[in-house]
Amino acid sequence: MGSDQIGNGVGDNWGSWLPECDQPDDPWCSPGNLAFDGGSSGIVVHDLVSQQGECGTGLAFDVKRGTDNIINNVTIDTVGDHVHANGCANTDDDGDYGGWSDGMTIEGSGITVTNNTVINPSDIGIVSFGGKNTIISNNVIKITEGNYGAFAAIAIHPNGLADASGDKVEGNIITSEGDDNCGGLHAGINIGLHMWGGACTKDPLPGTYGTPSCSAEPDPELVGPCMGDTCQVYLVVPEDESFIFRNNTVTGAHINYLIEGLIIKGQFIDENNISLSPRQSDWEAAHFGCEGLTWGPLDKVAHHPSLPDYTDLRIHCER
Repeated sequence: MGSDQIGNGVGDNWGSWLPECDQPDDPWCSPGNLAFDGGSSGIVVHDLVSQQGECGTGLAFDVKRGTDNIINNVTIDTVGDHVHANGCANTDDDGDYGGWSDGMTIEGSGITVTNNTVINPSDIGIVSFGGKNTIISNNVIKITEGNYGAFAAIAIHPNGLADASGDKVEGNIITSEGDDNCGGLHAGINIGLHMWGGACTKDPLPGTYGTPSCSAEPDPELVGPCMGDTCQVYLVVPEDESFIFRNNTVTGAHINYLIEGLIIKGQFIDENNISLSPRQSDWEAAHFGCEGLTWGPLDKVAHHPSLPDYTDLRIHCER
């Protein structure tokens, strides 16, 4: 609606399609490259290149009221500018500093994201804000040499929809060669939202689940539909449903696999996820502390819930 916040056609169409726009100067409030928005079914986006995006996302797919939509063989090449540590040169030196961007941002049921390539996103390579039967498979996400970096390569973040029934994250290949001090990848694959300030959400959206108050150690037994003006958000695998997480390979992230803020009532099928050479990134919270904790490079971390073969460590800071 433009700066006057009136949908009158004067100065309109400057803003974002994304729900996080709550501060006018935030990158979510600037237009990204391309968006599909609404209730349609059967949309196929394929064989295109989206490059040099500035803010928000390279490709948005917000189809909460549709199903059977596909993103296939799309390349997202360099979007936004990562939020670097002090003294680090920006990778996109055009004056729009801090204008970070996802590669792909999706929300809705029945979305398949497969065989795509995302190069140098500056926020998250492929992020789902929730939806049943979401399939993210056989994609390649790369952070290249230099001051390129991102918070996560693939993320399942239930900002909008908590039910993860039928979701699949499988066969993806993630590599980070970004600079240890001025770039790199914080988390390779991030399932759950607690890395992001503990997932403490104001004015939660319908369809979200969580606890009614926020704390460093929320009680998973209190998780239910978000109501009121505050909710500490969780991703939920309901009874008799499954989340398939298998055959992924992550190389060179600060934490290659991070699961935090997940309620498993059904099945969480975690198989053959390969972690190679985790290494330091420009993750300031890891170096200087987050709620009194610091951490070095780690293969796999899970907290709420604890999982076999994962390090149990609370990480509530993305920066």
